[in-house]
Amino acid sequence: MSPEAASGGGADLEGLADGAVVFRRQHSARHLAVFLALALLGLGMYGFVTNAEFQFDDEPNITNCLAVRMETLTPETLRRAVLEAGAPNRVIVSLSFALQHWAAQFLPRLVDDQPPKPDLLPWQFRIFNLCVHLLAGFAVYLLFLRLLQLPRVARHVGARVWPLAALASLLWFCSPVQTQAVTYVVQRATSLSTLFYVLAIFCYLTARAERRLAGQAAWFGLMLLAALASGFCKEIGATLILAVPVLEWWLIRTPRSRAWILLTLALLGLVAAFQIRWFYGRGKGEGGGGSGTAEARIGDAVRGVKRDLWTRILEDRPVS
Repeated sequence: MSPEAASGGGADLEGLADGAVVFRRQHSARHLAVFLALALLGLGMYGFVTNAEFQFDDEPNITNCLAVRMETLTPETLRRAVLEAGAPNRVIVSLSFALQHWAAQFLPRLVDDQPPKPDLLPWQFRIFNLCVHLLAGFAVYLLFLRLLQLPRVARHVGARVWPLAALASLLWFCSPVQTQAVTYVVQRATSLSTLFYVLAIFCYLTARAERRLAGQAAWFGLMLLAALASGFCKEIGATLILAVPVLEWWLIRTPRSRAWILLTLALLGLVAAFQIRWFYGRGKGEGGGGSGTAEARIGDAVRGVKRDLWTRILEDRPVS
Protein backbone atom coordinates (compact mmCIF):
# COMPACT_ATOMS: atom_id res chain seq x y z
CA MET A 1 0.00 0.00 0.00
CA SER A 2 1.32 3.43 -0.88
CA PRO A 3 2.13 5.87 1.93
CA GLU A 4 -0.22 8.30 0.21
CA ALA A 5 -3.14 5.88 0.18
CA ALA A 6 -6.52 7.46 0.67
CA SER A 7 -8.20 7.09 4.02
CA GLY A 8 -11.58 8.12 5.23
CA GLY A 9 -10.42 9.66 8.51
CA GLY A 10 -8.50 9.27 11.72
CA ALA A 11 -10.51 6.22 12.74
CA ASP A 12 -9.21 4.33 9.72
CA LEU A 13 -5.65 4.93 10.82
CA GLU A 14 -6.35 3.76 14.30
CA GLY A 15 -8.12 0.63 13.16
CA LEU A 16 -5.38 -0.90 11.02
CA ALA A 17 -4.75 -4.38 12.32
CA ASP A 18 -1.02 -4.41 11.68
CA GLY A 19 -0.41 -0.95 13.09
CA ALA A 20 0.74 0.50 9.78
CA VAL A 21 0.85 4.24 9.28
CA VAL A 22 -1.18 5.55 6.34
CA PHE A 23 -1.13 9.09 4.95
CA ARG A 24 -3.94 10.67 2.97
CA ARG A 25 -3.16 12.58 -0.19
CA GLN A 26 -3.75 16.34 -0.17
CA HIS A 27 -4.72 18.33 -3.25
CA SER A 28 -1.75 20.10 -4.89
CA ALA A 29 -3.65 23.40 -4.91
CA ARG A 30 -3.49 23.42 -1.13
CA HIS A 31 0.28 22.98 -1.22
CA LEU A 32 0.58 25.86 -3.68
CA ALA A 33 -1.60 28.09 -1.49
CA VAL A 34 0.60 27.48 1.55
CA PHE A 35 3.79 28.08 -0.44
CA LEU A 36 2.49 31.38 -1.85
CA ALA A 37 1.34 32.50 1.61
CA LEU A 38 4.80 31.77 3.03
CA ALA A 39 6.49 33.63 0.17
CA LEU A 40 4.32 36.73 0.59
CA LEU A 41 4.82 36.75 4.35
CA GLY A 42 8.56 36.33 3.91
CA LEU A 43 8.82 39.29 1.54
CA GLY A 44 6.67 41.40 3.83
CA MET A 45 8.70 40.61 6.94
CA TYR A 46 12.26 40.55 5.58
CA GLY A 47 12.21 42.46 2.30
CA PHE A 48 13.34 45.69 3.97
CA VAL A 49 16.52 44.24 5.55
CA THR A 50 18.20 42.95 2.41
CA ASN A 51 20.45 46.01 2.05
CA ALA A 52 21.94 45.83 5.56
CA GLU A 53 25.71 45.41 5.77
CA PHE A 54 27.62 42.31 6.83
CA GLN A 55 27.84 41.94 10.62
CA PHE A 56 30.09 40.29 13.23
CA ASP A 57 30.95 36.71 12.15
CA ASP A 58 30.12 37.56 8.54
CA GLU A 59 33.60 39.10 8.30
CA PRO A 60 35.80 36.06 9.08
CA ASN A 61 33.42 33.69 7.30
CA ILE A 62 32.61 35.73 4.17
CA THR A 63 34.16 39.14 3.56
CA ASN A 64 37.65 38.37 4.92
CA CYS A 65 37.75 34.71 3.93
CA LEU A 66 39.73 34.16 0.74
CA ALA A 67 38.52 30.58 0.42
CA VAL A 68 34.93 31.64 -0.34
CA ARG A 69 35.92 34.37 -2.79
CA MET A 70 35.67 31.82 -5.59
CA GLU A 71 35.87 33.26 -9.10
CA THR A 72 36.31 29.99 -11.03
CA LEU A 73 34.53 26.69 -10.51
CA THR A 74 37.22 23.98 -10.30
CA PRO A 75 37.82 21.00 -8.01
CA GLU A 76 40.63 22.90 -6.30
CA THR A 77 38.56 26.01 -5.55
CA LEU A 78 35.74 23.81 -4.27
CA ARG A 79 38.18 21.96 -2.01
CA ARG A 80 39.49 25.23 -0.61
CA ALA A 81 35.97 26.52 -0.09
CA VAL A 82 35.10 23.43 1.95
CA LEU A 83 38.29 22.90 3.95
CA GLU A 84 39.81 26.37 4.28
CA ALA A 85 36.74 28.44 5.07
CA GLY A 86 36.07 30.26 8.31
CA ALA A 87 33.88 27.36 9.50
CA PRO A 88 35.39 24.29 7.78
CA ASN A 89 33.27 21.86 9.80
CA ARG A 90 30.05 23.33 8.34
CA VAL A 91 30.80 22.10 4.86
CA ILE A 92 27.49 22.88 3.15
CA VAL A 93 27.30 26.40 4.60
CA SER A 94 30.84 27.30 3.51
CA LEU A 95 30.21 25.78 0.10
CA SER A 96 27.03 27.85 -0.28
CA PHE A 97 28.98 31.05 0.43
CA ALA A 98 31.59 30.15 -2.18
CA LEU A 99 29.11 29.11 -4.88
CA GLN A 100 27.04 32.23 -4.30
CA HIS A 101 30.14 34.41 -4.69
CA TRP A 102 31.06 32.58 -7.89
CA ALA A 103 27.54 32.92 -9.29
CA ALA A 104 27.52 36.69 -8.63
CA GLN A 105 29.47 37.30 -11.84
CA PHE A 106 26.52 36.01 -13.89
CA LEU A 107 23.91 38.21 -12.22
CA PRO A 108 22.81 41.39 -14.03
CA ARG A 109 24.50 44.57 -12.91
CA LEU A 110 22.00 46.65 -10.96
CA VAL A 111 24.11 49.81 -10.86
CA ASP A 112 26.72 51.24 -13.24
CA ASP A 113 29.53 51.37 -10.71
CA GLN A 114 29.15 47.71 -9.68
CA PRO A 115 32.45 45.95 -10.41
CA PRO A 116 32.37 43.45 -13.29
CA LYS A 117 34.09 40.76 -11.20
CA PRO A 118 32.22 38.81 -8.53
CA ASP A 119 31.52 41.04 -5.57
CA LEU A 120 30.26 40.26 -2.08
CA LEU A 121 26.93 42.05 -1.94
CA PRO A 122 24.97 41.61 1.30
CA TRP A 123 21.54 41.71 -0.36
CA GLN A 124 22.35 38.66 -2.48
CA PHE A 125 23.26 36.63 0.60
CA ARG A 126 20.16 37.70 2.49
CA ILE A 127 17.89 36.86 -0.44
CA PHE A 128 19.44 33.38 -0.40
CA ASN A 129 18.80 33.14 3.35
CA LEU A 130 15.18 34.12 2.80
CA CYS A 131 14.79 31.43 0.11
CA VAL A 132 16.22 28.80 2.47
CA HIS A 133 13.83 29.95 5.19
CA LEU A 134 10.94 29.70 2.73
CA LEU A 135 11.89 26.13 1.82
CA ALA A 136 12.26 25.24 5.49
CA GLY A 137 8.81 26.66 6.21
CA PHE A 138 7.28 24.59 3.42
CA ALA A 139 9.12 21.50 4.68
CA VAL A 140 7.65 22.13 8.14
CA TYR A 141 4.21 22.25 6.53
CA LEU A 142 4.77 18.90 4.80
CA LEU A 143 6.05 17.39 8.04
CA PHE A 144 2.98 18.56 9.96
CA LEU A 145 0.77 16.91 7.32
CA ARG A 146 2.51 13.67 8.32
CA LEU A 147 2.56 14.25 12.08
CA LEU A 148 -1.14 15.09 12.28
CA GLN A 149 -2.01 11.77 10.65
CA LEU A 150 0.00 9.60 13.02
CA PRO A 151 -2.09 7.09 15.00
CA ARG A 152 -2.03 8.84 18.38
CA VAL A 153 -2.82 12.25 16.83
CA ALA A 154 -5.29 11.42 14.04
CA ARG A 155 -8.06 10.43 16.46
CA HIS A 156 -8.10 13.98 17.85
CA VAL A 157 -7.65 15.82 14.53
CA GLY A 158 -10.08 14.09 12.23
CA ALA A 159 -10.53 15.93 8.91
CA ARG A 160 -8.77 19.10 10.07
CA VAL A 161 -5.31 17.92 9.02
CA TRP A 162 -4.63 20.46 6.26
CA PRO A 163 -5.78 23.67 8.04
CA LEU A 164 -3.88 22.72 11.19
CA ALA A 165 -0.72 21.90 9.22
CA ALA A 166 -0.97 25.17 7.28
CA LEU A 167 -1.51 27.17 10.47
CA ALA A 168 1.39 25.46 12.27
CA SER A 169 3.80 26.14 9.40
CA LEU A 170 2.72 29.79 9.15
CA LEU A 171 3.22 30.29 12.89
CA TRP A 172 6.65 28.67 12.73
CA PHE A 173 7.62 30.71 9.69
CA CYS A 174 6.57 34.03 11.23
CA SER A 175 8.01 33.39 14.68
CA PRO A 176 10.44 36.12 15.84
CA VAL A 177 12.84 33.33 16.80
CA GLN A 178 13.56 32.87 13.06
CA THR A 179 14.62 36.50 12.51
CA GLN A 180 18.32 36.01 13.14
CA ALA A 181 18.56 33.02 10.82
CA VAL A 182 17.35 35.19 7.93
CA THR A 183 18.88 38.60 8.59
CA TYR A 184 22.26 37.49 10.00
CA VAL A 185 23.99 36.01 6.95
CA VAL A 186 26.20 33.49 8.75
CA GLN A 187 23.19 32.07 10.56
CA ARG A 188 21.98 30.47 7.36
CA ALA A 189 23.67 27.49 9.02
CA THR A 190 20.63 27.25 11.30
CA SER A 191 18.11 27.49 8.46
CA LEU A 192 19.92 24.96 6.29
CA SER A 193 20.35 22.52 9.17
CA THR A 194 16.67 22.89 10.08
CA LEU A 195 15.61 22.32 6.47
CA PHE A 196 17.53 19.05 6.20
CA TYR A 197 16.53 18.00 9.74
CA VAL A 198 12.83 18.36 8.93
CA LEU A 199 13.28 16.56 5.61
CA ALA A 200 15.04 13.68 7.40
CA ILE A 201 12.07 13.16 9.74
CA PHE A 202 9.66 13.49 6.79
CA CYS A 203 11.57 10.78 4.91
CA TYR A 204 11.58 8.53 7.96
CA LEU A 205 7.82 8.80 8.39
CA THR A 206 7.29 8.11 4.69
CA ALA A 207 9.52 5.04 4.91
CA ARG A 208 7.59 4.00 8.02
CA ALA A 209 4.35 4.02 6.02
CA GLU A 210 5.78 2.34 2.94
CA ARG A 211 4.87 -1.34 2.52
CA ARG A 212 7.25 -2.17 -0.34
CA LEU A 213 10.82 -3.04 0.58
CA ALA A 214 12.23 -1.02 -2.33
CA GLY A 215 10.24 2.03 -1.23
CA GLN A 216 11.43 1.66 2.35
CA ALA A 217 15.05 1.42 1.22
CA ALA A 218 14.73 4.49 -1.02
CA TRP A 219 13.16 6.67 1.68
CA PHE A 220 15.66 5.40 4.26
CA GLY A 221 18.50 6.39 1.96
CA LEU A 222 17.05 9.87 1.55
CA MET A 223 16.64 10.12 5.32
CA LEU A 224 20.32 9.31 5.88
CA LEU A 225 21.41 11.83 3.24
CA ALA A 226 19.26 14.53 4.82
CA ALA A 227 20.58 13.65 8.29
CA LEU A 228 24.18 13.94 7.07
CA ALA A 229 23.42 17.23 5.32
CA SER A 230 21.85 18.63 8.50
CA GLY A 231 24.96 17.74 10.47
CA PHE A 232 27.23 19.29 7.85
CA CYS A 233 25.36 22.58 8.39
CA LYS A 234 25.24 22.65 12.19
CA GLU A 235 25.81 20.34 15.12
CA ILE A 236 22.10 19.94 15.87
CA GLY A 237 21.88 17.36 13.09
CA ALA A 238 23.37 14.75 15.43
CA THR A 239 20.25 14.84 17.64
CA LEU A 240 18.15 12.99 15.06
CA ILE A 241 19.06 9.77 16.83
CA LEU A 242 17.01 11.09 19.77
CA ALA A 243 14.17 12.63 17.76
CA VAL A 244 13.17 9.44 15.93
CA PRO A 245 12.73 7.22 19.04
CA VAL A 246 10.75 10.00 20.75
CA LEU A 247 8.54 10.24 17.67
CA GLU A 248 7.97 6.48 17.69
CA TRP A 249 7.18 6.39 21.39
CA TRP A 250 4.89 9.41 21.73
CA LEU A 251 3.09 9.73 18.41
CA ILE A 252 3.06 6.33 16.71
CA ARG A 253 3.04 3.53 19.28
CA THR A 254 2.10 0.90 16.69
CA PRO A 255 3.66 -2.54 16.30
CA ARG A 256 6.82 -2.70 14.27
CA SER A 257 9.48 -5.40 14.04
CA ARG A 258 12.44 -5.16 16.36
CA ALA A 259 14.73 -5.38 13.32
CA TRP A 260 13.23 -2.14 11.95
CA ILE A 261 13.86 -0.24 15.18
CA LEU A 262 17.38 -1.62 15.59
CA LEU A 263 18.26 -0.83 11.98
CA THR A 264 16.97 2.73 12.32
CA LEU A 265 18.90 3.37 15.54
CA ALA A 266 22.05 1.75 14.15
CA LEU A 267 22.06 3.85 10.97
CA LEU A 268 21.28 7.10 12.78
CA GLY A 269 23.86 6.19 15.41
CA LEU A 270 26.51 5.86 12.72
CA VAL A 271 25.51 9.22 11.29
CA ALA A 272 25.62 10.86 14.73
CA ALA A 273 29.00 9.29 15.57
CA PHE A 274 30.45 10.48 12.27
CA GLN A 275 29.13 14.00 12.81
CA ILE A 276 30.49 14.17 16.37
CA ARG A 277 33.87 12.94 15.11
CA TRP A 278 33.74 15.49 12.28
CA PHE A 279 33.01 18.44 14.55
CA TYR A 280 34.90 17.60 17.73
CA GLY A 281 37.34 14.76 17.06
CA ARG A 282 39.61 16.37 14.49
CA GLY A 283 42.76 18.30 15.19
CA LYS A 284 43.28 21.84 13.98
CA GLY A 285 45.40 20.62 11.11
CA GLU A 286 42.81 18.20 9.76
CA GLY A 287 41.09 20.29 7.17
CA GLY A 288 40.63 23.26 9.43
CA GLY A 289 41.82 26.32 7.58
CA GLY A 290 39.57 28.87 9.24
CA SER A 291 41.13 31.90 10.85
CA GLY A 292 38.96 31.82 13.95
CA THR A 293 39.22 35.61 14.12
CA ALA A 294 35.81 36.18 15.66
CA GLU A 295 36.29 33.44 18.24
CA ALA A 296 39.71 34.79 19.13
CA ARG A 297 38.36 38.33 19.60
CA ILE A 298 35.54 37.10 21.81
CA GLY A 299 37.94 34.97 23.87
CA ASP A 300 40.37 37.87 24.32
CA ALA A 301 37.53 40.17 25.37
CA VAL A 302 36.24 37.69 27.97
CA ARG A 303 39.73 37.11 29.36
CA GLY A 304 40.31 40.86 29.52
CA VAL A 305 37.11 41.40 31.52
CA LYS A 306 38.09 38.60 33.92
CA ARG A 307 41.57 40.05 34.46
CA ASP A 308 40.20 43.55 35.04
CA LEU A 309 37.57 42.30 37.48
CA TRP A 310 40.08 40.17 39.38
CA THR A 311 42.50 43.12 39.61
CA ARG A 312 39.78 45.37 41.00
CA ILE A 313 38.83 42.76 43.59
CA LEU A 314 42.45 42.36 44.74
CA GLU A 315 42.98 46.12 44.91
CA ASP A 316 39.60 46.63 46.58
CA ARG A 317 38.55 49.12 43.93
CA PRO A 318 34.90 49.62 42.97
CA VAL A 319 33.79 48.51 39.54
CA SER A 320 32.93 51.59 37.47
